[in-house]
Amino acid sequence: MNRWYIITTIGAKSGHLTLGIGTASAATICLIPEEFEHQKKSKFQKSSEEKKRKDIQMTVKSLLHDNYKDFMDQQDIPTELITSLLDKEYKDQDGDDNTNKNRDRDRDNDDQENDEEKAEKISFMNGHHSTANAAKKSNRYLNDSGVDFKEYVDILDATMIKRAAEGKFYGVAVVGEGLVDLLKQRELDRYFNGRKDKGHEMLGLTLKDELEKRWSTRKSSINMRTKFVGFELRSADPNAHDMILSRELGFSAVLVCQMKQVNATIVTMKGGELVSIPLSEIVDPDTNEGTTKKVDTSSLSYKVSQTYMIRLHRSDLSNKKNTRKYADMAGMDVNTFIKTYSYIAASN
Repeated sequence: MNRWYIITTIGAKSGHLTLGIGTASAATICLIPEEFEHQKKSKFQKSSEEKKRKDIQMTVKSLLHDNYKDFMDQQDIPTELITSLLDKEYKDQDGDDNTNKNRDRDRDNDDQENDEEKAEKISFMNGHHSTANAAKKSNRYLNDSGVDFKEYVDILDATMIKRAAEGKFYGVAVVGEGLVDLLKQRELDRYFNGRKDKGHEMLGLTLKDELEKRWSTRKSSINMRTKFVGFELRSADPNAHDMILSRELGFSAVLVCQMKQVNATIVTMKGGELVSIPLSEIVDPDTNEGTTKKVDTSSLSYKVSQTYMIRLHRSDLSNKKNTRKYADMAGMDVNTFIKTYSYIAASN
């Protein structure tokens, strides 16, 4: 069989539905917004974590010192894997020849990106828009935080490569439409004309197009199909659990009103028990809007769901035999493969 299905599910604010569908259907991989929310931070939030990041970078850099070279060889850990953990600024501090080559390559890529940005600005300025509108567009990207669309594509691509290297050219990827809301503004403009609603609708198709571009250049090909699972989910017939829960919630709501003589409360299931929560506790005092219950990515249930799904892991990259198979399937050399996909490799 040679076919991957990319399923997009509704749920812009939370990944509960996406994760539930992916887990219950034994999907190959599932992507939810909560996994990437840490990247959509303000400038203040980022600065508060800068010190911690620097400490980690210095620790990783110490592993590249000659004192640890024998240890790395004994453990059969590729140097490229450790190097990939370093941010660019720390790589630039290293004076050896390999790092200089990497630095030059990074600089060339940056120059290319700068040239593309310049070309985009020139093209924009030469259009029919006014200078004021051009300045407004430029300001849209100041302090632009969020996720690059390429990261979503890389995660799915790495899983497809890992499966294909095992002779399995099929799978199911379930992605939540809320991934669009976490994109950088530049990415949203580039892929979806700056519209989140269009992104929700076109997410699966856009992922498919980007993945097909990559696999069209490789020695093996993969057929892909997309499906948007939308509001028809709400028309599904209730099962036994739904019927029992709705009866218990309704009974509890009336009971709370009779006992407490209040109506500014909500009855819900929490920890397997029906509880009453005042509405004041679920309203954000800053926005005066209701808060959304997010998937707890540190919970046992989430860890269990991820254990049964397939991702590229760092342990895969530390295994030279596996890495060579993955690199061959991707049409890359080992070093390029590690550099390209190590940043999205999951921890074991």
